[in-house]
Amino acid sequence: MYSIYPEPASYEEYVPNHWIGIYEDFTNLVPTNQKYWINHKGKNLFSKR
Repeated sequence: MYSIYPEPASYEEYVPNHWIGIYEDFTNLVPTNQKYWINHKGKNLFSKR
């Protein structure tokens, strides 16, 4: 189970037994065509720039 939630301590409390919880950026694992935060022009809608 991956998370990029900003508070890893809270996240780690909810990892099910016998699962491994990893706090890291997993967005590279999501296929580009399924990244809803990237618009049709390729702009990252989460980016502050």
